[in-house]
Amino acid sequence: MLFNKNIENLESWGKVFQSINDFLPLLVHILGKHNIKYKRIENCIPGSNAVFKIDDYIIKIFAPLESEIGDEIDYVTEQFGISRANNFGLPTPKLIGSGEV
Repeated sequence: MLFNKNIENLESWGKVFQSINDFLPLLVHILGKHNIKYKRIENCIPGSNAVFKIDDYIIKIFAPLESEIGDEIDYVTEQFGISRANNFGLPTPKLIGSGEV
């Protein structure tokens, strides 16, 4: 199982969203899917979603609907914004993958 924590609400999400140990299997799966080798996984500044710095990469795992934080529109909006900025040549992180696991 890639993520085995039960998320029922904001409180349960808040207990795990910064846990490298809880997200490690999922992070390793995502990195492997994109053939990315890594040396170090770190937490990023806490926000609403699970965000990790892995060497020169950032992996953002959006909070599930059960967390009561946001919904799919947050994911779609951010993906669109990054893609659009990249298309205009604005200095923006390059989106190398997205989707559901």
